[in-house]
Amino acid sequence: TGWVYTQADNQEYISAYWLGNTIFSKTYSIKKVSINVLFKVNNIWNKAYQVLAYRPMPGRNFEIGISLQYNSKK
Repeated sequence: TGWVYTQADNQEYISAYWLGNTIFSKTYSIKKVSINVLFKVNNIWNKAYQVLAYRPMPGRNFEIGISLQYNSKK
């Protein structure tokens, strides 16, 4: 993400930043049900950054999730 100017005269800005995210997921099928399990790592490098001025964003964080899909065929 590039610089973001915070004032109309473009004198102050938020520095550019790079983030790294990754997702690991696996899908299991059991009869008529599909189960998707995921593990996600956000901000891998634990970079301090801001999207809005004076509003810091979270450091490295994790997500886990499970989704179920029932496949009914008539």
